[in-house]
Amino acid sequence: MVLVAGRACLFLWLLWNVILLSSNIHFFSLKKSVIGYPYNLDFDYGALGQLQHFSINNLGDPFIESNYGVHSRQFEVGVLDWFARLWEIEKNEYWGYITNCGTEGNLHGILVG
Repeated sequence: MVLVAGRACLFLWLLWNVILLSSNIHFFSLKKSVIGYPYNLDFDYGALGQLQHFSINNLGDPFIESNYGVHSRQFEVGVLDWFARLWEIEKNEYWGYITNCGTEGNLHGILVG
């Protein structure tokens, strides 16, 4: 029974690696022709690679400290601050958060609008 379970695990491991490899090949072939919406495949995420070892989650208002310690709140507030400076908005006169995608942003805009 142990031998059968070991073979099944080996088969699943091999299958998983075949799927990963074929996906990688497929995505690299698309990278040459996808240049925009909804994302840009020609972006180097290397600098962010070190953060991919963590389950980062932003819970709630980015301007209120969270009890969840693994967050990227400081980046989110930094982006909001950057846009506020760009649009010459005073520090205490703006609020917002960075959404995961355009759909979430549109839904939140409908909610608060």
